[in-house]
Amino acid sequence: MDSFRQVMSDFKREVHAFANRDFERRVRERYAAYFGMVLKRGRLVSQEQLMALVDDAEETGRIGAEERQQAFLIDALVEGQIRSTGKPVVLAIEASVAAYADDLARARHRAEVLMRVFGKEVIPTVVAAQATAEVERQAADEGVLLILKDLQGETAAALAA
Repeated sequence: MDSFRQVMSDFKREVHAFANRDFERRVRERYAAYFGMVLKRGRLVSQEQLMALVDDAEETGRIGAEERQQAFLIDALVEGQIRSTGKPVVLAIEASVAAYADDLARARHRAEVLMRVFGKEVIPTVVAAQATAEVERQAADEGVLLILKDLQGETAAALAA
């Protein structure tokens, strides 16, 4: 019976990991649906662009080797202007089916690093299909933009940072 439980536990972890990877892919592919309510003139920052910007930041001493690695671990970056003000910003996005406190912390930490890379405001952003009320409160308290959409991307709620 213990081996069955272990197999089921491993299976659940694999399904969860697959669901998260699929959700991250969907956020990148349909970024306008997720961020069009917050940004205008938004564009996804490519991996090639990110690598060049990070290389420049490291060569000029704005970031170190550990921060370089953190910059590359972000799920997605979308550059644009805040719709209401026109202010240029970058959204540093962590995407997960379910948002947890550690997602908020990762987004905040990576946004701090990426601010030195981009030289402009970088908003820590978490996109999820679900979050507890406590995570929603924590995001608001910590200045993390939390965007909730169901797995089909149909229902949206943005909780302002």
